[in-house]
Amino acid sequence: MSTFHFKEFSVNQLNASMKVGTDAMLLGALIDASGKNTALDIGTGTGVLSLMVAQKNPLLQIEAVDIDKVNVELASTNFQSSRFSSSLKAIHADFLEYSSITKFDLIFTNPPYYEDGLLNPDDRKANARHEQSLPIEKLIDKSISLLKDNGDFWIIMPSINKDKWISFSERKGLFLKRLHLIEGKKSVLNRVVLNFNFHSGNIIEETITIRDSENNYTDQYKALTKDYHGVKL
Repeated sequence: MSTFHFKEFSVNQLNASMKVGTDAMLLGALIDASGKNTALDIGTGTGVLSLMVAQKNPLLQIEAVDIDKVNVELASTNFQSSRFSSSLKAIHADFLEYSSITKFDLIFTNPPYYEDGLLNPDDRKANARHEQSLPIEKLIDKSISLLKDNGDFWIIMPSINKDKWISFSERKGLFLKRLHLIEGKKSVLNRVVLNFNFHSGNIIEETITIRDSENNYTDQYKALTKDYHGVKL
């Protein structure tokens, strides 16, 4: 579908390198934006994560960066069409070359994370999906340089990568705060949502199951996303 309708906004995704999917729904629904003033969305795509976070905290000023010009144009259009337009800004830039005069107290990303396998022949889709377009080590290093001392960093990734990326982040001084284990179906772990900050402490852990044995959305997933999907899915 070219337009994805949420309860409080719509996302035009015509010609987007990546469409709105479950990963974005999960990350956007889980991000805690309370008490935050400035945020950075890395690889914004259609702008869906920024819009979801803005719905939670309309006063939050969000800069949304993407290397793909078409994506940035789409995100900008989606921002301007929403009631959160004054809080959102789409920026065409390579994140690794992006600079800001201020630091952010919230950074979030649904990054390109496929390490192996053949690259998609479509360059735009390859950039959106494969880690070589934004190596995780460089992403984390850059994010650390832009994050305030009391800031939070949120990311979604395949569960198979979590130990390596958690270890790398902690060596850099970024510590795990929340761990959300995402099961496609019961006991089938395939994604994790991680929340980091600069303060080592107890880790809050939760398991979220998306679908039941009959392939219907679980009550848990419906409750998590109800502010965006509405009553029925």
